[in-house]
Amino acid sequence: MRDYSPGQRGKQGYRYYTPLHLAILWLAHLLVGPFTGLALVSSYRQLVKEI
Repeated sequence: MRDYSPGQRGKQGYRYYTPLHLAILWLAHLLVGPFTGLALVSSYRQLVKEI
């Protein structure tokens, strides 16, 4: 069984969001600005849908 605990990094990437990730995303959102952040999120969602 694989361990997906918050401190464990999987080789397949992150399949979950920890408070640290949310904080980093929030800081990046403030840095790049709301509109750029929304554009990144929308493009990311389109990428996920294609996969």
